[in-house]
Amino acid sequence: MEMIEYAIKFINKGYSVKPVNSRRNPTIPKWGRFQINPMSLEECDELFSGAKGIAVLCGGKSRLFCMDFDLKYDLSGDLFKRFKKVVPKEILEKAYVQKTINNGFHMVFKAPDTRLFGNERFASRYTTEYEQHDTYMEAFRDVETRPKALKIATNDKSRVLIESRSGSATVCGGYFLIPPSFGYEYIYGKFTEISEEEYDILVEAARSFNEVVKEETNHKMFTGIDWEKSPFEHYNEEGDAVEVLLNNGWSITSENNYAVRLRRPGATDNTSSALFDKKQRVFTCFSTSVGFDPNKSYNASGVLCVLDFDGDFSRTLPYLVQNKWGIKKQ
Repeated sequence: MEMIEYAIKFINKGYSVKPVNSRRNPTIPKWGRFQINPMSLEECDELFSGAKGIAVLCGGKSRLFCMDFDLKYDLSGDLFKRFKKVVPKEILEKAYVQKTINNGFHMVFKAPDTRLFGNERFASRYTTEYEQHDTYMEAFRDVETRPKALKIATNDKSRVLIESRSGSATVCGGYFLIPPSFGYEYIYGKFTEISEEEYDILVEAARSFNEVVKEETNHKMFTGIDWEKSPFEHYNEEGDAVEVLLNNGWSITSENNYAVRLRRPGATDNTSSALFDKKQRVFTCFSTSVGFDPNKSYNASGVLCVLDFDGDFSRTLPYLVQNKWGIKKQ
């Protein structure tokens, strides 16, 4: 069966597709209109002539949601296996699974339109010194980037392990290649509907493998002339965010010299729902079910504010002052 015949099969099922070349890049310069509606069969005959692969668009009317496991950056060698262990079997059985050209995996589902958020990064790890060295050498070998080689290497801070391909409820966004595109191999399954709860379980499980903590950028500092160090600054430096979490029903699943992994309150099959980075003193939650934004990190006062004061910093301040947080100017 030729590439064009595979494309027609997807179009007839209502999916938006586009042709790609041997480097996996789209062969048509303008494909935005296909993010709304699939191309016609006549357009398919013309545009897929000579195509080396098929890309399926996610989100939009098809509501496809693709989880991309980039295992070439997995230092453990068993990330995909560990992910499947923490996801209920009945959800895994709803996946379309394929192997990718870089020996990673795609898991594809049909998500509810309320869970189409565009492309997202769920789990990353810090770049190793060897990888930063390789980045430096690659930049140094190029005459144009040589003066910036050190800066380029310094900014090479992380590698993505798990991310998504998605779109909005009305417009397709990201895409993934599919067999018979070169290097892609069908494993099992078909595109199957999942519920909001099942989507949340998948995403929470993926985020539990994240090792990269973003520093808190939304600090709420009520400073004034009376404070040498505000109550919020003082609490962020010395307050016990983990104790606050434990007092609110969280539990510790593991701990080492660098981080504490915690499980959220309530029944869950996941080994951890959040991470507290001891060095940076910031908390990152993987779950959307407990009041924290999984796309942000929280300092100690942020954790206290969300859990004990419903996110109201104006109520948190009097509590901190009453409990002797903050250093007044002499």
